[in-house]
Amino acid sequence: MRTLLSYATFRMAGIRGMVFSADASDLLHEAIARTLDGRRRWNHERIDFVTHLKGCMRSIASELLQRATTEIGAIKEAAMRSWRQDLDEYWPTEILEHIPSRLADDELALQVFERLRQGYTRAEIIHALKMRPDAYDAARKRISRALYAVAQEEGVQTLYDRHA
Repeated sequence: MRTLLSYATFRMAGIRGMVFSADASDLLHEAIARTLDGRRRWNHERIDFVTHLKGCMRSIASELLQRATTEIGAIKEAAMRSWRQDLDEYWPTEILEHIPSRLADDELALQVFERLRQGYTRAEIIHALKMRPDAYDAARKRISRALYAVAQEEGVQTLYDRHA
């Protein structure tokens, strides 16, 4: 039993903080439950029960990680849709018009900004520009800084400033 619990702890260490319950004993109990209810078949002629449960736990942990990664991606995408909508709702047109000249030396951020204005999603921009997600996030931060800098220079109060 100690070996199985140690293995479960090892498998859950990689996804701790990404799933609601990252308890090693829950993973072990789920592997046993799936075996008992027939969702995971144990071929007792080929492998021993401990090896079977380890395989179940590996599979379940992989499922949890994949589900958590998908959910995190969906949350990021929803946040980016909201941020893109905020561009037009919260930022006055006179500020948005100054951004391309402000980003003239930052080709990547300029391309991201233009695609955001056209309604592209985060995933679409990353794919279209063949960039890594962290490079996209960094470009978006540079765009945000440019927006706030232009707003300060123009003396324009944004809706964000009014809510602060």
